[in-house]
Amino acid sequence: MKHPATDRVTPIAPHARTPNTITRPALLALFRLALVTLIVVFAACDNRFPVPASDSRADPDAAVDGPIVIPDGPSDAGCPADEIATTVHRDPRGTMTFVTRDIVKVRAIGVPGDQPLTSVLVADDGEVAAAALTAPVAEPDKISDPRDVLTQLQQRAADYFAREGIGSEALTVRGSGTSGTSADGFPDVKAAVWHINGNSRLSAWGMRSHLLAAVLAVQPHQLSNMPTAPSGVEQSESFVAKLTVVLRPGDQIAVSLAVATARAYDDVTSTVGTRVDDLGGGSALGVAGLRTERVCDVAQARGSAMADIIFVVDESGSMNDNRADIVNNANRFFAKAKAAGLDFRMGVAGMKNPSKGAVLGKFCSNISSDPQDDGGQDRFLGADEQSTFSACISNPPYFEGGAEYGLAHAYHAVKRHLPRAVNDPTKVRAGAELVLIIVTDEAPQELKQGASYNDVPGFLRYSDYRSTSCSLPFDLEAKTEAYLKPWFDLFSGRDDPQARTAVHVIGGTCKNACKAEVAYGYQALAQRFGGQVGDVCQANLGATLDLIIESIIAAASPRKLRERPVSASLIVEVNGVRIPRSRQKGVLYNVAANTLSFINVDVGQGALVVASYRRMTR
Repeated sequence: MKHPATDRVTPIAPHARTPNTITRPALLALFRLALVTLIVVFAACDNRFPVPASDSRADPDAAVDGPIVIPDGPSDAGCPADEIATTVHRDPRGTMTFVTRDIVKVRAIGVPGDQPLTSVLVADDGEVAAAALTAPVAEPDKISDPRDVLTQLQQRAADYFAREGIGSEALTVRGSGTSGTSADGFPDVKAAVWHINGNSRLSAWGMRSHLLAAVLAVQPHQLSNMPTAPSGVEQSESFVAKLTVVLRPGDQIAVSLAVATARAYDDVTSTVGTRVDDLGGGSALGVAGLRTERVCDVAQARGSAMADIIFVVDESGSMNDNRADIVNNANRFFAKAKAAGLDFRMGVAGMKNPSKGAVLGKFCSNISSDPQDDGGQDRFLGADEQSTFSACISNPPYFEGGAEYGLAHAYHAVKRHLPRAVNDPTKVRAGAELVLIIVTDEAPQELKQGASYNDVPGFLRYSDYRSTSCSLPFDLEAKTEAYLKPWFDLFSGRDDPQARTAVHVIGGTCKNACKAEVAYGYQALAQRFGGQVGDVCQANLGATLDLIIESIIAAASPRKLRERPVSASLIVEVNGVRIPRSRQKGVLYNVAANTLSFINVDVGQGALVVASYRRMTR
C-alpha cells in the first residue's frame, strides 16, 4: 500500500544553514488493512513507542518505560495514521538527495577547488555527526568495484591519522560492510564500521571533520561553513564511524558517514547507534531529484529464523588471545541469538595441513585440553552446549603446527555435512541459513608461494599479504579469484543448491596494528557471499561478533520488506502495538538484508506485523 504525499523538500544554498526545525503538513490519513506480500523478521521488546502526538507525528526518541503486551489472536490493525516526519535535502550542485528526520540540522559545506562532482552536506543529530558527499573517483584505473573505493578510503584515512598525529594505528575495522546495490540502483558497500582510537580528546564533530578531510584529501581548515560542536557535547579519544560507499557512473562516488563516540554508540540502551545506522547506513542517500513516498507493508508473522553456523579456527600460538576473546564473548553471542529467537547450532573445525592426516572440515564435540585431540564426534553443537563450544574454540580439532589451511577446511566443513537433513546433528538442517565464520591472523596457506593444495601451487609472496598491504595488484587479484572458483561454485549453490553459504571473516585487514597477515582469499569469499570482515587485531572482538550475529539473524529471517525504506522513517507495529527500534529491546532493521528482527519481543505465529516507512523514488 503506497500513500503519495507532498515531500518537505529543502534545497540547501551554498554555505546556508538549514533551519533547526521544519514544519511539515500532517499527512491526511486513516489507512486501513491491506494484506500485501511482504516479509518481516522479529525478536522482542519491553518499551512501548509513544502515543502519536496530536499532529500525527511519531517521536522516535521518546520511548516509554514499562512492559509491552502484544494481544493474542488476529488483529485488524492497519497502516498507522501517524508517521515520522522527514525532510528531503538537495545539495547546491545537484548531485544528491539526502533524507533525514526533520529535526536533523543539515547544511552545505564549502570544499576547495571547483570540482563539479564534489559536494558535501553535513547533518547534526544530537550526539551524532554525519555527512553525505559526492566526489570524483581517485585513480579510476585502479577501481572496478565499490569495495576498491572503500579500501582506498580506509588506506587514506589510516595514512591521514598517522600523518596528523591522531595515531599511527588509530583505525581498526569492526565490519567491512556488505556488497550489494543501492536503493537508486548502483553497486555499493553498505554499513562498514570503523573504530577510531586517537591520541587526543575530540567531539564527534571534530572527528567528522578529520574523516571528511581524509576522504576528500584536504585539511580540516579548508572545509568552510562547518558547524561547531554544541556546548557540553561529549569529548572522547574513541569513536565509531559507519560508512556506505556507492560507485556511480561517470567515475563518481557517493558516501554517507556518521560518527559518534564509541561509548555512546555501544550503549544499547540509547538511540545513538540507531541514528548512526540511519545516517551512515546508506538508506538516506540517493541521486539528485528523488522524492519520497509512503509505503505500508502488512503481513502475518510466519516461520522462524534458523541458522547452522560453522567456525573454522586457526589454532596457532599467535591466535591464543583471539580464541580466548571469542570464548569471553560467547555469552554475548549466544544471548543475542537467543534474544532474537534464532534457532541455531554451531560447528567448530580447525585448519590442520591436509597432508598431515587431518579429516578436512571435521567438527569438534569434545571438551579436551589435549592439542592433538581430533575433536571427538563430528557433529553440530546445540544452543544448550555453550561450554562445549567454548572448549572447541579454545582447542579446535587436531594440532596444525603453524600451517593454516583454512580454505580447504572451510570447503569441506560445508561439503561433508551435506546433504541437508532433519534432526541429524551430523548434517546441515533443511531450511537453515548456512554460515561460515573463518578466524585467523594468517593468509591462507593454500595461496602462499611454496605451498600447494590439490596439486595447485600457491603464488602469493609475503610482501603481497603482509600487514601493511591494502590491496593486491590486479593480476594477483585475478589469479586469486580464479583459484577460488571451486569455493565460489560450492558456496553460491552452483555445484549444489543445498550448499549455499554466507561467509564472514575475522582476520588481518589493511594496515592492521598487530602484524597480522592480510586475509586475501578469505576476504574475497566474504565479499562474494554477503559477509563481514572484522580486524583480528581489535582489543575486543565482541563488537565484530555482534555485527556478525546481527547479519546472521537478518539473513536467516524469512521475512523481507517489500521496498527499501529510508530507515529513519520506519515504524513497526505488532497487532497494533508499536515496537521501538532498539538493539536491546525492540526491532532491528538490517539495511543490507532489508529485513526486520525483534530483540526480546515475543511475536506469536499469525500476529499482524505492520511496517510503515518512506522510500525514495523518482
